[in-house]
Amino acid sequence: MNRSSRSAPLAAAAALAVFVRNASPATLPLPLSLPGKEGVHGLTRKAPGSPPGDQEGSVVEILRERLEHLETTRRLAVDDIELVSLKALPRLYETNGYRRFWTPERLDVLRGLLRDAAQDGLTPEDYHLAALTRLSPVAAGADPRTWANLDLLATDAFVLLLRHLYLGKVDPRSLDPQWNFELRPLVERDAVEFVSDALTQGRLEETVAAARPNHWWYEKARASLAEYRALAARGGWPSIP
Repeated sequence: MNRSSRSAPLAAAAALAVFVRNASPATLPLPLSLPGKEGVHGLTRKAPGSPPGDQEGSVVEILRERLEHLETTRRLAVDDIELVSLKALPRLYETNGYRRFWTPERLDVLRGLLRDAAQDGLTPEDYHLAALTRLSPVAAGADPRTWANLDLLATDAFVLLLRHLYLGKVDPRSLDPQWNFELRPLVERDAVEFVSDALTQGRLEETVAAARPNHWWYEKARASLAEYRALAARGGWPSIP
């Protein structure tokens, strides 16, 4: 582990709450608003870049089958990668009629957002970046099962990124029993709508920005992290004779 990662000053932002494997949609970032937000709409439209005709219907059936199977097995994996948003995913896809959320263009945006998460002290590889990078280029000519798996993988990555930006990755009370800061407020009934709006409208960048803590100390921490990483890239602190 290098000096910059050890001294990453985003621990305070990351220590807002714990995210557990079976986290419910209540842990999604909620009372947030986006410019021009008009609620979930356009769910019946076919997404740009969709597989043609009967293949699109096959994707819907595969998504429905996999998510209904999840309800009994409590496990969902893509290429041996365990997905973590086990309660959020079924609700999101049910709301969308089990249609795909992701197009090749949106996948490009998502991969960029995941790479940029490093600027928040997060690890892009925690959000399936390697698998998304491997699978996304073949999406245009992919079979329905590959499309369905890729869609689940991308949605899980996006939901998990929003959770970590909004609440953090670590339970602050596990670090300090005297922790007395209030957690950021949540409104469960708006969770699915909030994420569905982002996915169906393609408002990925705006939603990630809205989930990020809006505090001067957080922006200062991000700037400090960038400085420490630049210092590490130059070889670290100078040696003391």
